[in-house]
Formats: sequence, C-alpha cells, structure tokens
Amino acid sequence: MKNVSKSRGFTLIELLVVIAIIAILIGLLLPAVQKVREAAARTQCQNNLKQVVLASHNYDSANNVLPPGILGHTSVAAANSGFTFAAPCIGALTFLLPYIEQQNLYQQLIPTPSLTMGNSIPGGWWGNATYFAAAQAKIKTYVCPSDNGQPSYGVFVIFYCDANSLTFTGGYYPNPTGLLFGRSNYEPSGGSIGAPAVNYYGQWYGPFTDMSANKVGAIPDGTAYTIFFGETLAGGPTDTGTPGGRGFSASWMGAGSMATAWGVASATGPLTGAAANGTAHWYQFSSFHTNVVNFAFGDGSVRPIKQGTGVNFFSNPDWYQYMYASGMQDGQVVNLGSLGQ
Repeated sequence: MKNVSKSRGFTLIELLVVIAIIAILIGLLLPAVQKVREAAARTQCQNNLKQVVLASHNYDSANNVLPPGILGHTSVAAANSGFTFAAPCIGALTFLLPYIEQQNLYQQLIPTPSLTMGNSIPGGWWGNATYFAAAQAKIKTYVCPSDNGQPSYGVFVIFYCDANSLTFTGGYYPNPTGLLFGRSNYEPSGGSIGAPAVNYYGQWYGPFTDMSANKVGAIPDGTAYTIFFGETLAGGPTDTGTPGGRGFSASWMGAGSMATAWGVASATGPLTGAAANGTAHWYQFSSFHTNVVNFAFGDGSVRPIKQGTGVNFFSNPDWYQYMYASGMQDGQVVNLGSLGQ
C-alpha cells in the first residue's frame, strides 16, 4: 500500500499577485537607490574638486605662483591678444599633475610646461607626439563620477577667454580621434570672459587666464569668495543639433580658462531621452548633479551653486553675484545666498 502526499502549488492569480508586489517594492526602492548613488557621486565629485584646488595651492607653495589658466601665446607680452593655434595651448590642470599623484605622467612631458616654453610647441600640444600620447591618460581625479557618457561629436583640446575682444573660444578634435584623449569635468575659472580689465566684463576676470601668474596670497577679493575651479560637461545636444546626443566633452590637457558670463547651465540631468544634457552649452559650467554644479573656491572650500544661476545677462541679483564670485579683484561683497548656498 502506498502513501501518496499532495503538495499545493501557487495558482496563476497568486503568482501574479506576488510578481505585482515585488514590482511595487522595486519601484519604491529604485528611486532611493538612485538618490544614494547620486549623493555618493556628488560627494566624490566634491572630493575631486577639493584635490584639484589643494593641488593649485601646493603648486603655488612650490613655485610662488598659481599655474597659468592656459598657455595661449608664446610669450607673456602677447597674452590676451586674441586666440591662436600657434601656441602650446596647455591648460592649468596639466601643471597640477605632480600634485595629484601623477608625477610619472608629468615627467613624460618634454619640454616641461612653463610660461617660458616660447616656440618649443608652436602649433598646439596635440602636434607634439609626447604630449599627444600623454593626453590619452585617463585621470580619475579629473572626472566627475556622475558623468559616464561619451561625446557624440568631438572633444575640446583648448578653451580660451579674452576680455579684450569679448570672446570665448574653443577648439576641438572631431571623434573618433577626440575620444582618444582623457577627459576632464573640471576647469579653472577665467572669470566673466577672461583678462585683462579693459572693459565692462573685464572687471570680473578670474585667477586663471591666458599666461596668468597670480598668487594665492595676493587675490584682492580674498580666496573665500573667489571661484578657482568648477564643473563642466563642455557641451550639450543643442551645440550640435543632435537631440539626445552628448555633443562635446573636454580634455584635461587643454582644460584652459572657462567663462562665467553665460551663467551656470540649467536643466542638465541624466543622459537619457531626447532632452539628455538639457540646455547645457559648451561655454558654461554645468553638471549631471541634481539641481547644482560644484565649485571650488580659493580657500579650498567646495560649494554648490544652483543650476540656472546667472543665465540671464544683467539679472539682479544672481548674474551679478556670480560675476562677483568669479572675479578676483572687483571689490564687491559676494552674497552666497543668491547663488543657492
């Protein structure tokens, strides 16, 4: 005689109910996980900027001067005399390599980048085999973890601000060649549209301009209220007419002076859908963080500024406050509350 036992299974309705409950739980959990990831990415980004601004301080301690924003000409006398490719076009972040534990990479750069390079790299660093190879290094400290997208069009190898002609110029390599270069989400601040203080916008020039040689201890407005470095995506879909595309990014080798006159980009957001990268333009500080863009001030502090700040010229008070924060000798008191802090 056999004993037969029966086991009861799930009915189809019960199984569907369980699946529905699991789906609901996942739906509730996913936003929380995304928030945690974004918080972690934002913290890491702030740490990166902290390392960059402290590296500039260490460079200043070793050389008694901050690195130049960009080697935009072959002599200091020619600085701010208009954009040209006939110059080294090497940006401030390259000078900071030894101070972010990239000494071995820096030692590959011959001739060593300096204000006195003259005509040793007359046609841009990308024309020098040593620099071209070194520029392909991927440097974690220079990349925001929230930015995991690649550009669809090209990579900027030079940024140049000039208050003389009121121009902000960028030169880029189209992809796929551009994709060879290591990227940077961090750029030194040239102030409104760079130096010198020859006109209305020039009164707000920043610490890092063409062939600049400023000192941490000699920032007239004080370091606590002067922007040294900020985040940028270096472009959006509106720059190329490609909805949903990244547009551009920037190389760390040519990460020169970024302008502030056009404000902090608004509505950036994640790389999804037709609105990917929002309204960010290549000539603005911008980020993929929620609502804010991180900035490193001269005293070593890292503070967020709300997206959309100062995007309307002469708007009161946020555009002017943003100019005051980016300028290093305008003599104005910065209201951090107007910047969303």
